[in-house]
Amino acid sequence: MRGWGYNTYGQSIVPAGLTDVTAIAAGENHSMALKSDGTVVCWGDNQQAQSTVLSGLTGVRATAAGAYHNLALRTNGTVVGWGASAVPAALTSVTNIAAGARHSLALKENGMIVCWGTNGIVQTTVPIGLTEVQSLAAGGSHSMARYACNGGLKPSNSDTDGDGLSDGDEILIYKTDPTLSDTDGDSLPDGWEVTYGFDPHDPNDDPNADSDGDGLTDGAEAALGTSPFMTDTDGDGILDLFDIAPNDPSIAVAADNSNSVAVTRMVGDSSGSQTELYAITLNGITLRMPTINDVNYLYYLTIPMKRGATYEGYVEASGIQFS
Repeated sequence: MRGWGYNTYGQSIVPAGLTDVTAIAAGENHSMALKSDGTVVCWGDNQQAQSTVLSGLTGVRATAAGAYHNLALRTNGTVVGWGASAVPAALTSVTNIAAGARHSLALKENGMIVCWGTNGIVQTTVPIGLTEVQSLAAGGSHSMARYACNGGLKPSNSDTDGDGLSDGDEILIYKTDPTLSDTDGDSLPDGWEVTYGFDPHDPNDDPNADSDGDGLTDGAEAALGTSPFMTDTDGDGILDLFDIAPNDPSIAVAADNSNSVAVTRMVGDSSGSQTELYAITLNGITLRMPTINDVNYLYYLTIPMKRGATYEGYVEASGIQFS
């Protein structure tokens, strides 16, 4: 081994006679080496006892170094830590470990991740639905996971909740729930909120606002898939409020009594039980209750629909669909 660079704590000077090394790791100002006999050697800064190897530690097959702590994965699938670290009790069946500045990760045989330590930037909050993980890594204040695509939530080409965002983007980019189309419960789908600059984590986004003043509330625009900032989304000269096909510029037809009918849908739970969340979808346009315990339990959406057309839809009760 050789070391170089910053050396205030002697972290870059490899101990004399250190041989048979199979793996190495470096923390903030300390270093560690795993030997072929399953023992560990540490040197450098020791302010948090991070360079004081636990007495009798053997059978180690992998190591990881954080800023002021170390982890060791033993051949029996258990993990030990020292320095500024406290490994969760009963952590077993571990196949891989990683250490960030002040947080740690362990990958279990079943593909699940266990995280602990500082969580100021949600680096130890494992994304909902993240399964079948194959490997992991930790940065100073973030975590990464590589996972399989042949089961569970798909990272790129699947949209489990149908909100217009892939499972992978929901988990890794937007931090939204890939199993809920409306993570914050404001009646505005996550994909629509992301597209038009709303916050999918802010339940205070008002579905009853009319951002573009076209007579359609933002909730109605979300249900129709139209823009809350354009009065004529498809640019066909017909305002969204009156357009029987507001997303199709090839159909520039205004709704009137001869070609359409104003259909009002209502969804809610008038029983007051506040135990179920209802939604109704007709021709791809969904109206849903934003929250279960909202005292305003009835929600309405009125839109023009073509006369003589056949529409298909379904209702939902707490996510369960009924045709």
